[in-house]
Amino acid sequence: MNDSSYPNDWDSLTRTRLLFFFFFFFFCFLLFTFYFFFFRPFSRPELRRHMLILSAYHCYYYPDSASYPTIARSACYQSIYHPT
Repeated sequence: MNDSSYPNDWDSLTRTRLLFFFFFFFFCFLLFTFYFFFFRPFSRPELRRHMLILSAYHCYYYPDSASYPTIARSACYQSIYHPT
């Protein structure tokens, strides 16, 4: 049934608005996440604890990134014990 008087909620303008707001809020969420978890990862004790747990999880399940003979020189060790 193709009645032109039927209200079409998914016209091009509505689609454009919805996509714009979706990507805008998604971009804001990504900006917020990257700022607080990559630029200030050790600013608060609970964030520091959380990041240490995630780093230990990564080092345990991906041991090639921090093998025992070179653990002090590895990027994994450096990211945990020497955050910049």
